[in-house]
Amino acid sequence: MIYFDYAATTPFKQEVQDAMMPYLMQNFANPKASYPLADHAHRACEQARKTIAQCVGAKPSEIYFTSGGTESDNWALVGTALANQNKGKHVVVSATEHHAVLRSARFLEKLGFSCSIALVDEKGLVTPSALARAMQPDTILVSVMHVNNEIGSINDLQALHQTIKEKYPIQPPTFHTDSVQGVGHVEVNVDQLGVDLLSASAHKFGGPKGVGFLYIRENQTIQPLLHGGSQERGLRAGTLNVPGIVGMEKALLLATTHLQQTIKHQKALRNLLATLIVQQLPDVKIVGIDPFSQENERASGNLNLWIPGVSGEQLVQFAGVRQLYFSTGAACMAGQEQPSHVLRAIGLKNQEASCCVRLTIGEETTKQEILHGASIFVQTVQALRSLLGK
Repeated sequence: MIYFDYAATTPFKQEVQDAMMPYLMQNFANPKASYPLADHAHRACEQARKTIAQCVGAKPSEIYFTSGGTESDNWALVGTALANQNKGKHVVVSATEHHAVLRSARFLEKLGFSCSIALVDEKGLVTPSALARAMQPDTILVSVMHVNNEIGSINDLQALHQTIKEKYPIQPPTFHTDSVQGVGHVEVNVDQLGVDLLSASAHKFGGPKGVGFLYIRENQTIQPLLHGGSQERGLRAGTLNVPGIVGMEKALLLATTHLQQTIKHQKALRNLLATLIVQQLPDVKIVGIDPFSQENERASGNLNLWIPGVSGEQLVQFAGVRQLYFSTGAACMAGQEQPSHVLRAIGLKNQEASCCVRLTIGEETTKQEILHGASIFVQTVQALRSLLGK
């Protein structure tokens, strides 16, 4: 098996499983219970909160555990909008956001809010001028993705934060970023980025599925999305997923300890993969930012390709038969008939977008896998073209 779909989910690390096992078996108590057995679970969650906060430059009190990126995004948008609607009822999201953000914004429109879309350039980046045009006098929330899940574009959040401050020097809108593809893959410091809210998901950086976190800057006002008990300081009800939280802590520590080495490793292999494919299929085009440029505007493990005359979905299926796994884009949108909104936002036509595939690698990817995977990929494209008479 050759796995080139790390943006969809990452392999589960043995060290993460080992860290979780005691809280699945011996220390299984509810961390909110009042007896000594529960203290182990409670302390484990609070230690994880401290560790995760350190990894993103936050305070432990600003980290709130969730079920993953989708819940974090929904909570960030809906909770913030509802809590601040007395200040205004306008939100801004970028054109290439994950559907967890776009559909949350659509839901807010049903509640009487208005939403503007900040357009992106041909690289998939939101420029300060584009963001400034999208904002209005009553804007209370801005949400711009950190690292795009389809084409790997890394937005300059620091510059966008400065744009927000310049336009609203007295009472700036809340600034949220979906960093599901960023945390554990690029350097993240919430103060340096200038964000007030940040979403993350454990299974994108080697942790378990079904757990994530939302960073909420301490001066932010937000309403609960889930109502019930008093967990998470009364802002997020529900029994904490103790094994998942411990696993997320371990995975993030592993991902960030040697992050720069991992980025260098992934860039080299990603560029080798691109070179091998384009050399043998010269009409194939790389979508988005040039991965060979010296600018750090593209995620190190991301490669998106346009294969003229070949359906991306067909290519995924045919390659899968040979145990080469990649995707056409976001896993949650697989099988949808509509071409990717991300690819259309950067200027591709529907037909072009339908011929694109995403290959994403990780720190476990080897050179041998790149060589073998590129060979299978090229052979599959050639076989499909021969079958289709192209």
